[in-house]
Amino acid sequence: MVQDFHSVNAFITQKTSHFQFNDTRGAFLRSQNGTFKATIDASPPSSKYYFSIVHSATKTIIWSANRDRPMSSFDKLSLTVNGLTVTNQTGQTLWSTPQFNSDISAMQLSETGNLVLVDAGNNTLWESFDHPTDTIVMGQRIPIGKSLQSAVTDEDMSVGDYQLEVTDRDVVLQWNKMNYWESSMDPEAVRNSNKAVSLMVMNGTGLYLLASDNSTVVEVALNGLSSFRSGKLGPNGRFSIVRPPTQSDNKWEVEFARPFEDCDLPLNCKEIGLCTRKPLGGICSCLPEFSYQTYGDTDCMPANSSLSLPSACTAARNGSQLNSSISYIKFGPGMDYFANNFREPVKNNITLSVCKDLCSQSCSCLGFFHEISSGSCYLLENHLGSFMLADNSLVRLGYIKVLVRSSHSIGSNINKKQKFSVAGLVLLNLTVFLIPIVFVIIAILWLRKKRLSRTKTVKLGQNMHVRRRYLELADPRLEGGVSSEEIEKLVRIALCCLHQDPALRPTMANVVGMLEGGLALSEPRVKSLHFLRAYGQRFTETTTMQGPTSNGAAIATCNSLSYTSSQQLSGPSCDFRTETLADINVLENMDHYLLI
Repeated sequence: MVQDFHSVNAFITQKTSHFQFNDTRGAFLRSQNGTFKATIDASPPSSKYYFSIVHSATKTIIWSANRDRPMSSFDKLSLTVNGLTVTNQTGQTLWSTPQFNSDISAMQLSETGNLVLVDAGNNTLWESFDHPTDTIVMGQRIPIGKSLQSAVTDEDMSVGDYQLEVTDRDVVLQWNKMNYWESSMDPEAVRNSNKAVSLMVMNGTGLYLLASDNSTVVEVALNGLSSFRSGKLGPNGRFSIVRPPTQSDNKWEVEFARPFEDCDLPLNCKEIGLCTRKPLGGICSCLPEFSYQTYGDTDCMPANSSLSLPSACTAARNGSQLNSSISYIKFGPGMDYFANNFREPVKNNITLSVCKDLCSQSCSCLGFFHEISSGSCYLLENHLGSFMLADNSLVRLGYIKVLVRSSHSIGSNINKKQKFSVAGLVLLNLTVFLIPIVFVIIAILWLRKKRLSRTKTVKLGQNMHVRRRYLELADPRLEGGVSSEEIEKLVRIALCCLHQDPALRPTMANVVGMLEGGLALSEPRVKSLHFLRAYGQRFTETTTMQGPTSNGAAIATCNSLSYTSSQQLSGPSCDFRTETLADINVLENMDHYLLI
């Protein structure tokens, strides 16, 4: 049975299973006149239960405690002298009020819908109005620092991506920290003073931003008096103030809704969708050069299959993005982005190419707009929403950043939308096996020594590194297809892997990180590489003493290399065999890719 009291003493426990088939729909506490009730209910009916405050006549949920951690039919809500606690059947806490300096005496539900915990002296220790969810009701005050947060969907009450934030000058709607509506730019919001805003409140006549002295700074007048109205930030990002239907009409009256047009919502047409304004809403399509990949799909992707969209990056991934092959897809004029009118450009009076460079140099930048008349540059960072056909006189050209896939790239990762450089042609893939690389270099040293003479000094990639003449290490057939910086990266990594002291060699994880650009390149220590000259001479002497095999090829094993142990040189594996003369010819050809 529903208690007709507006106050419940401590040491009360309510289980969800008690209400599962109860015609009270899980209500266990009513306000004094029954306007509001406290419930444990699944709404809409499902296996997810929430401890909520509900407007009785309209069944409108105005507040929920455990929105991110719903209850099951076996969980419980407890009120003790320590506060309110929602626990599951194993005793794990799903939600609770904070600790208090005095004991809780009772829980009360006011006629405004405010759930209050009081002590023995009837002093308020905690109230739900101080912890709003996605709804504001009449009499509720939301100060600076508090906000309304949307639900993910009407069925999933978890916190979504939209916020209504109260600032010292305004009230704004945000998606991923980007404004898409501000009361100061709304024609129905009247500013009465320039005082700093202290809080937002809604009453029977309108929505108000008040100063610390309770004087009105901004007001949004609503149509007529009403005993109940609520303002809710919906899962689609629209903030709507509604009042119940009259007896002659069963429809709720929408008194205020912002943004008013669908195309002004950040994700009305999803990521990189294009919204075309229509009287009854917006029509969604894709930007030019983008298309739906499959029938019925709602996500727009580049029409050219060799292009992919980058992901916003963290600081650790910045280098990986900068080393990618970047291009841009142009669209506009006549198209704009929902957030452009609510923020300042990152730069003014700059050229298109400078604006483009700013985006290319930042892996968090996913696109940009350049305003022709003013030279203003707007970067689209971290998240991409929907675009719209522009209805203003400003001419902005838009560009979406894309990554260019290459048939020569090695180790591409579709999920991360990253790819290795074409410099993979210059050196064997160090991210697969480091050990064969080391012994290939040794074999090449021996081949070069035999070809030139024993008396000539072995010229290592180390020498080219010291002289910074990296392009001379590349095969002539790669002319124009690889840069000195790419070869430098590979040479420096290879030399670091050959340090005589094992403690100086990078781990495989660090090798991969340096190849992908996530880690800074290490500088080879020349003194730790001097052993390679003596090592190359010992390698030649050893193979000469062993003589040729039956098929004419020399065999070198780790047991025959006495100057430096295989474990010191390359780790756990140290077996390299050249079985045929044909293999030696292959190694001689590879000499072009590694050393001079």
